[in-house]
Amino acid sequence: MISKEEYYSRAQTPARERLAMLFDGGAYTELFPAFSEDGRSSAVVAAHGLVNGSAVYAFSQDSTVLSGAVDEAHARKIAKVYDLAMQNGVPVVGVYDSHGAYLDDGAAALAAYSLIMSKVTDASGLIPTVSVICGICSGIMASVACGADLSVQCADSSLYFDPASPLDGKAAAESGIVSICAGDETAAFENVRDYLALMPENNLGVPAGGEFSGDEAADFSTAEKAAMTIADTGSLLELYKGYGSSVAALGFVRGMGAGIKATDPKAPLSDADMEKTAHLVRLCDAYSIPVISIVDVPCVKCAPRTLMTMSGAYAAATSAKITLISGKAAGSVFSAFAGASADVTIALDTAVIAPLDPMTAAEFLYHDRLQGVSDTKAAREAIAAEYAANEGSPFLAAQKGAVADVTQAAYAKQLIADELSVCAGKRLVRTLPKKHSLI
Repeated sequence: MISKEEYYSRAQTPARERLAMLFDGGAYTELFPAFSEDGRSSAVVAAHGLVNGSAVYAFSQDSTVLSGAVDEAHARKIAKVYDLAMQNGVPVVGVYDSHGAYLDDGAAALAAYSLIMSKVTDASGLIPTVSVICGICSGIMASVACGADLSVQCADSSLYFDPASPLDGKAAAESGIVSICAGDETAAFENVRDYLALMPENNLGVPAGGEFSGDEAADFSTAEKAAMTIADTGSLLELYKGYGSSVAALGFVRGMGAGIKATDPKAPLSDADMEKTAHLVRLCDAYSIPVISIVDVPCVKCAPRTLMTMSGAYAAATSAKITLISGKAAGSVFSAFAGASADVTIALDTAVIAPLDPMTAAEFLYHDRLQGVSDTKAAREAIAAEYAANEGSPFLAAQKGAVADVTQAAYAKQLIADELSVCAGKRLVRTLPKKHSLI
């Protein structure tokens, strides 16, 4: 039996220091401090407190106790945290630093991992879940950590499924395995606080709002600048940076929370771009957060399957969806991001919206005009420019009802904000009986 002195003693371990970094003012209430298995202290600290003034549950693995080994008590303690968070409808943050299972438990250790995995699955889409990888995160627990809505890995930490192939934070982020690579623990917890400020407390909550912090000058020349143009100054939190060339982020638009997707006008859409777009859309849809897509795509170089996965996620989402065609959107690109999938589609007056890429159209629709010319390349480019100006005109698209409005770049954010103010509270319940899509 634990003594009175032992019960009230609280060693200032890295696990507790990390919880203090998470919670407002470093203050939190520890839960189940004496919970143990066969007299062994469980290598995890559980707590609740306030983050940005709102309630949050958290657990932090303690690498100073049996190297953070996961045993039955460890798993049950984490499960209790998830249960309490789900019952109260508030986010849960897990801090990972463990060398793996308590091997003396044998098969019971595997059952312990299964319990944790089931709780993470139950919570997904119900309450915001966050993982912070500060030390070693190995084996099954690596899968658990990566299963959170947001996963933040410190640059010098180690994530691996196979001990022979560990990944530091930079490598994991560039592989699309974690959402954010943070320089150190201070930066990691700042990312978590920023993320929670952008999220509702649960899937029934109202999308987060913030104070309007100003506008950036309109610039759609790169994906990063396009996203910053639409987001309020300093509010953008980019996810999966370095994985693909496009931008997937959360931010505020005139103080209203939104997911923001911006394609790179100088790079083709890749499988990585499709995957992170699908994740952003599903994340936003789970919590009824509007999605703003800024589209300018030179070409598509991804597998048909990943394009359909992204398109399926976008089409199935019932949260508000606003698309801005800032440059070229030809063929499948327009169908995936705009068309019937979006609630509102707006185009810049310089946009090109056409069933075929202009260069493709020049070759296949007007090939007869290329016969006998001395400079085929110049002639093809001239025909493509003519096709873009005529068949690809955004004003023609507006006339045919393919876009709701055409605007100049300087007024695009205001138009999007106006649409957000109308449809941000959109709630749609599908009437056809179906468990889920298979896309």
